[in-house]
Amino acid sequence: MAFPSPLSGRGMVGVCLLALLGCGGLPDARPASRTLRIAGGPGPPLSGASRQGTPSGFMVDVLNEAARRAGYDLAWAAAFRAPDVNTQALRRGEVDLVTGVSTPERMREFYVSEPWWSVQVVALLGADSSIRGEADLRGRRLALTSSLVPLVPAAFPGAETTEKRAPIQTLEPLCQGAVDAALMEEMYLPGVLLSLPASCRSLSLRAVYSTAYVDYVLIARRDGAQAARALRTALDDITVDGTLATIAARYPALSTLHAQRLAATLQVRYARRTFAIGLGAASLLVLLGVVVTVALSRSRLRLRAANQQ
Repeated sequence: MAFPSPLSGRGMVGVCLLALLGCGGLPDARPASRTLRIAGGPGPPLSGASRQGTPSGFMVDVLNEAARRAGYDLAWAAAFRAPDVNTQALRRGEVDLVTGVSTPERMREFYVSEPWWSVQVVALLGADSSIRGEADLRGRRLALTSSLVPLVPAAFPGAETTEKRAPIQTLEPLCQGAVDAALMEEMYLPGVLLSLPASCRSLSLRAVYSTAYVDYVLIARRDGAQAARALRTALDDITVDGTLATIAARYPALSTLHAQRLAATLQVRYARRTFAIGLGAASLLVLLGVVVTVALSRSRLRLRAANQQ
């Protein structure tokens, strides 16, 4: 007489699932190394050109390291070009990636990654100005660069804006009394204050820090989104392990503290994700253990009944 096995039926399924859980994962499907053409960032101190004319700067160093870890090589098309020039080059297929800020136009047409670096927005104004805080900037006349325009409706509602091509150019209308404040990213502040236009040299200035940030992202055509995602993942990796903060420390105008805060935030996020995965796996193991126990118990009962017969 053939007797049922204690590991038959659902018990065997449970054991198989347990075995699968204990097995190692699949080999890392890292993309083969290839070259990605990338357009330069917004200019110094994020990016610039060395004396030899090659792209250099914080953004260049960071993205080159991320590309190396993701299995790509970056060919930098230019160290600095205007945002509309970069967008047109991406549209025509002359480059595969663009570094810069997200805009509604870019989000409609291209793949835009999650931000990997942020810079706080600062308002420069006269020392005797009635503006004391961020709330006082609402409805005011503001001089700013085009990269800050998308922030205005939410951060400075009702403001009347005057666009300039470079942060240093926003000071001219401020010092002439044509605007109430000049908005710029914090990283440009040292250079701007060291290169004041003639109309500002007799004017005392002070800064008001806002809660608005300019977020830097990776932009790619839809068919190049996979490579952009791979670089974005590698950027998280170098942020968590402290490499980003180390690179930021080479450039005094940038905030190393901000890089360290980014790393801490990502580490907490990863810890929560790992805890959730571990908790889910532990729950699954307990559930499978119960299934296996019940199946074995039923199998023993069937075996005892068969032996009695």
